[in-house]
Amino acid sequence: MALRAIQRAVQKGRNAARRVRCGLALHSENVSAEVPNDLFQAHLSIYWFFARFVQGRRVLDIGSGTGYGAAHLRQAGASEVVGVDRDRRSVAYASSHYKLPGLRFLVADAQELPSDLGRFDVVVSSNVFEHLEDPARAITQMRRHLKPGGPFVLVVPPIVDEASLEANRRIEFHKSNLFVWQWADLLKESFGRVRAFRHLPPAGSLPDFSDPFPSALSPADFEFCELQVAELGAVLTLGAVFVASDE
Repeated sequence: MALRAIQRAVQKGRNAARRVRCGLALHSENVSAEVPNDLFQAHLSIYWFFARFVQGRRVLDIGSGTGYGAAHLRQAGASEVVGVDRDRRSVAYASSHYKLPGLRFLVADAQELPSDLGRFDVVVSSNVFEHLEDPARAITQMRRHLKPGGPFVLVVPPIVDEASLEANRRIEFHKSNLFVWQWADLLKESFGRVRAFRHLPPAGSLPDFSDPFPSALSPADFEFCELQVAELGAVLTLGAVFVASDE
C-alpha cells in the first residue's frame, strides 16, 4: 500500500509538470489528453455521445476547455466546430494542439457570448454550466446563436441529494450547484422538449477519477441510456445528461 501511494504521488507530480510545460493551469478542473486517465476517458466519452447530433452540422462547444472534445466532433463529421472558453491558457493550448480545417477556439464567457459568432445547428456543453454564476443568462445567450429546432446538449453534475450537493459545494470552481430536476426545469423554461440520459461506467467496472495513471478504458466503454427526466435523480449516473430542443 505504501509503495502504491508513493507511485501515485510520483505520477501526480509528473502529470502536474506536464500540464505546466504545456501552459495549462495547475490548480483548475482542466482535463486534457496530457493526462489520459479514467477521468479523461469519461469526459471524452461525453463527446462521443455529442457526436450523435453533429453530422454535417455547425456546432458551438461552450466551455471547450483544452479542445480535445471539439476536435473529436470535427473529426466525427461536424461541418464546423467553434469552441469557446473563458480560460485563455486552455484556449491557447487547444488552438496549438488541434489544428483542423473547420475548427477554431475563442476566448469568451458563456454568460456574454460574442454577437458575431453566427448561428449554429447544435450547441453542446460538458460540465461547464455548474461553473457559471448565472446559468440562466448563459442559456439566453446561447439561444441567440442556436437555430430553431436545433438541440442543446448539456451535461452537469448529478446532484440528487444533500450528500452530492455538499460534495459539489466543496469544489471551489462550482458556482451553481443545482439539483438535476432544477436543471431540467431551467431548460424547460427555454425549450419545448427536454430528454434525459444516464452516463454509465463500463459494465463491471467503476472508474477511479482520482487515479493519475493512464487509463485502460476507452470512451467506447461508457454507455448512455435514455430515461424519463423524473427518473434521473433516482439512478446511478456519472453525469446528468440533457438534450433540449423546440421539437
